[in-house]
Amino acid sequence: MRLLGVELWAFRGIRHAAIELGPGLNVLYGPNDLGKSSLAEAIRAALLLTYSAAEGDKYHPWQEDAVPKVQLRFLHEGRTYRLTKSFGTGNRGGATLEVSRDGEKYAAEAKGREVEQKVRELLQWGVVNPGGKSGARGMPEEVRCPPSPPPSPRPPACVAAMPPETARGPMARWPVRLAPKYRMCPPSNCAPDYRR
Repeated sequence: MRLLGVELWAFRGIRHAAIELGPGLNVLYGPNDLGKSSLAEAIRAALLLTYSAAEGDKYHPWQEDAVPKVQLRFLHEGRTYRLTKSFGTGNRGGATLEVSRDGEKYAAEAKGREVEQKVRELLQWGVVNPGGKSGARGMPEEVRCPPSPPPSPRPPACVAAMPPETARGPMARWPVRLAPKYRMCPPSNCAPDYRR
């Protein structure tokens, strides 16, 4: 999966923002209270939180009574997807997942509760489907990475370019140390060396 862009409306302190993301590493920087953390939380909520979850109440804007809305565009297995979620209860909330082969014309793939299951199937993160009497509620506690390909006989280029103490030393477990509650997936070509 590769994120292509994100657009927010009435999300916490952000009235409207649209950001296109390039291939590779994208860095957001700026002064405090610009909305960098809110943008990251919006991406996370769109991918992992059910649109009608009570936890979505914390995303409501500070100055107005509007429904927080997030739209993500991402590329997955050669197809472009557009995921849109409005976080609210009753008729105020909703979710749609659309798919495109050319990135221009989109067709409906899923709507409402079906979106949560479809996104989880697409991304294979091992997150339990929400809802039901015994189903998961709120933001998942952890995200499991999809299975890694078998290790190659040669070390991946990213590990070979790192100093040995970085690849095998204290930084070898960086996802767990930086974010113990929310484990991050390492780049797929580095998975065998980063995972412990």
